[in-house]
Amino acid sequence: MLLVGWQLRSAAAVVLSASLAPTSAFACAAYLPPRLTDVSLADVVVIGRIENYRIVRDEAFRRERLAWPKLTADMRKAYEDPEGSLIPDYASFGVQVEKVLFGRAPSSLPVTWDNSTFGEPEEMRQGRYVLALRWPRSPAPPLRGPSATISPSPEAGTMTVLQAPCSSAFIYKAESAEGQIIQFLLGPAARSLSHSSGEPVLYGGREQQLISVDDYPPDALSAGAEGLTAVKMAMGADGRPVDCAVIRSSGSVSLDRATCTLLKQRFRRVRSVGPNGKPLANHVRLSHFWVLPRAGEDGRDW
Repeated sequence: MLLVGWQLRSAAAVVLSASLAPTSAFACAAYLPPRLTDVSLADVVVIGRIENYRIVRDEAFRRERLAWPKLTADMRKAYEDPEGSLIPDYASFGVQVEKVLFGRAPSSLPVTWDNSTFGEPEEMRQGRYVLALRWPRSPAPPLRGPSATISPSPEAGTMTVLQAPCSSAFIYKAESAEGQIIQFLLGPAARSLSHSSGEPVLYGGREQQLISVDDYPPDALSAGAEGLTAVKMAMGADGRPVDCAVIRSSGSVSLDRATCTLLKQRFRRVRSVGPNGKPLANHVRLSHFWVLPRAGEDGRDW
């Protein structure tokens, strides 16, 4: 069983048993789907292009392991492999910023990425990415799974990619469904939907759990349709929806229709009571992110 803890890069390091493995292994008991609302933990969110991507090899770690007197032949071969990847290795790259969605950022950013699943790719595809970043001392998304090995940021003065343990990193193609959702959450469209009196806006909250991938309309699934549907629902005095109108379309009539149908069937809220103690009818705005199930375990597109 893998342990939860810190793998420290210093002479006084506490190295977990999982970090002693000579190969690049996924140090997680299970992959966890990303929660895009974790973007709220980012210090900076940008759209930009990745350049000068490279894997930084921890040569000191290798030399330390190779100095072990009882090192097996197989482990020695793995540590001496110039192409092999180990847990202490990490990615380093620059970001040419095209747009800042949140926080403040210069036109060019140095970034590190020490993937919590220890699976940094050897190279990144060209294109525009949405990246959520945090400073090493800022809070990271919490561990939600049974176990993980968590490493501190390798460069204390450099921003690092936001990532929950055992989940996907916040590096998404700008045109992907996830990238569009993050842009919506942080963009003018989201702010224009901010709540007014009696009309709370709920994004990625409990209503996101009321609709699952099993509810995907077959025609939308076959067409590969994805996107965010935001709706305004009229609520009766009993806390049940009485009407639903789409205020932001996903681009798919089928997904929009399904959002209204399912939320009308499943969404309930505590009754609102007026000053006279009588129940009030009101409105609520909800949204659902329709994202197709990925062929790979984590749906990475890099």
